[in-house]
Amino acid sequence: MKELTTEIVIHADVSLVWNTLINLDQYSEWNPFIREASGKIKEGEKLGIVVSLPSESQYEFNPIVKNVDFLHEVTWKGNFWVPGVFDGEHIFEFDVRGKETCVFRQRVKFSGILVPFIWDKIGSPCREGSNKMNQKLKKQAEAMAIKSRAESITRSLSNKISKVS
Repeated sequence: MKELTTEIVIHADVSLVWNTLINLDQYSEWNPFIREASGKIKEGEKLGIVVSLPSESQYEFNPIVKNVDFLHEVTWKGNFWVPGVFDGEHIFEFDVRGKETCVFRQRVKFSGILVPFIWDKIGSPCREGSNKMNQKLKKQAEAMAIKSRAESITRSLSNKISKVS
């Protein structure tokens, strides 16, 4: 088995990061690694996933959601061809570090008889793709956080101005 891990600090409420990650229909708008995704993040559900590696290779697979721990973790597991040949378990973790900060972590575990033979080809591109996804998720969630804070300040100021008038 081979495993890769990437993580990033995101300055946004974990609920914004969570909602961005589980909204699969929007992946094509922001996610450079998982270019297409369909289905629902619910245990036992089958997803449609298209992974686009930086080397321009695309892989389609249909993992099953194995675990959903609200605001903490989402795990799905799938395979190419048949189980045991090339399997992948993708774990997304959220580590809250404060009201407006969390660490987003991706762990991908590869297993199966082909892994030792293709790891040199996919390991580095998968890490690069995960890092790019992390950067875009950070940008997306932090932009929503800024917009939310600005709207809150505007409402607060409007209320204060109307009380003074």
